Amino acid sequence: MAAGFIDQIAIRADLLPNSEFKINNIKLATQIPYVTLFPSSTQPSDDIAARSVFLHQSSVLASQNAKPEYVIYSELTRSASGSERVWMKPLTTIKGGQLGALAEGTPLITYSKPLESKPPRILEDSDGGRREVWVVPRVGAAIGKSGLGWSLPPQRIIQKREGLSQKWEKE
Repeated sequence: MAAGFIDQIAIRADLLPNSEFKINNIKLATQIPYVTLFPSSTQPSDDIAARSVFLHQSSVLASQNAKPEYVIYSELTRSASGSERVWMKPLTTIKGGQLGALAEGTPLITYSKPLESKPPRILEDSDGGRREVWVVPRVGAAIGKSGLGWSLPPQRIIQKREGLSQKWEKE
């Protein structure tokens, strides 16, 4: 299900880089803001609340008071009650590693250079032709606007050497 709606992802607002939002004092799941991969509002804003969507009150996640990091949703609806809130109808929750694996091979994901904090390790059985590195996947970065998307947790990948050159590529 998540693979079919891979472009309909929302991240909990407190997980965004440089986010000042905190969920500690929020009691109801329907009050936690999420930010979608593609803008959910036609009005650009730096205000996180103006760009956010919220779990629909009728969803199972809201009734269980769940606070998932990432949500795959089926639709967004604007409140008819005069409030400017946009509600999402969630399909399922997903973890960062799962999201990275599902988006692999699509234009929705790019990878950082190997992390210096975890140096590359040549695999013993590869005669120097394969290595293990840690990278940071970024969802949405290749869409065209550099402001879209967010980073996922670091991920281990295996790279292979391209011919006799020093260039490495993902296996």
